Amino acid sequence: MANTFLLFGLKNELFAVDAMAVKEVFFLPEITSIEEAPAFIVGIINLRGAIVPVMDLGLRFGHARQKYNLSDAVIVLEIENRSAGIIVSQVNDVIEIPSFDIQPPPFDHFVGGEARVGDQLIMLLDHAKLLTEPVPESPRTAEQLYFCPEASPEERAVFHERAHNLAAASVEEEPAGLTPVAVMGLNGEYFGVELDTVSEFAEIQNLSPVPCCPPHIAGNMNLRGSVMTLLNIRELLDLPTQQTTAAGMVVVSKYRDLLAGVVVDQIYSIVRVRTADIMPAPAVIEKTNAKYIKGTVVYNDRVMTLLDLPAILNEEKLIVNEEM
Repeated sequence: MANTFLLFGLKNELFAVDAMAVKEVFFLPEITSIEEAPAFIVGIINLRGAIVPVMDLGLRFGHARQKYNLSDAVIVLEIENRSAGIIVSQVNDVIEIPSFDIQPPPFDHFVGGEARVGDQLIMLLDHAKLLTEPVPESPRTAEQLYFCPEASPEERAVFHERAHNLAAASVEEEPAGLTPVAVMGLNGEYFGVELDTVSEFAEIQNLSPVPCCPPHIAGNMNLRGSVMTLLNIRELLDLPTQQTTAAGMVVVSKYRDLLAGVVVDQIYSIVRVRTADIMPAPAVIEKTNAKYIKGTVVYNDRVMTLLDLPAILNEEKLIVNEEM
């Protein structure tokens, strides 16, 4: 018998939680602090009219507090009609693990078991204990009275925008006819890609240049032991080229059983787009670019271009000749 889990990362460790307990997943928004909560409870969010507490999973484990990033996510868990969010570094995938591959944990606390998937060791969380088991209270520090005090004005604006979108989303919308879209920024413009074409999002780390490669190859990056090629698609979209820096983000997708990453400036949010709201691409777009664009839709009172990520990754211009 196989069990279904949502796989996620917390800094450099891999965890999983029972997928049946997952209510929702979204990028980390601005969180409203509450003074009387335990130190590991960052605060609360307004999720379409419902007040949901959010905990820092690292603090829950007793780790030191760390700065939040725009690439962090919140997984909302539910047990017995009680919901709470946990902050994680990234959400990776939904996986199935056979029961016979799950081993008991060395310590009986928030980790309910361990499993090895390939060459990766995964800690399986006991979400019931995570949400209900009390821990010794620790005083909140002054920095915990404000959400992410280290954030830049630009990061704070993104966090605030995400919180606004979560609170304003309509609970009456039906899933039918809605497409989850990841909203990203390139050269000050909004672009979107359908979420089912994305494996995960990551920050650029330890970028290694690749000698004798065309400019659209930004370099290679190690993603949990796998070498991933990073692509700069600005030229493909007729945008001014920019040098890839560690401040950027990566949209990770699988291409021909290999990992490929598209470099973007920022990941803003995940939204649901109504199919009826998607408009054809403007006629001014060059024919050479039209095959990479699925249409446009309004986002934050501006036009967002929806990209066809599989078509981009299948573009021969982006393929590196291994004999180079």
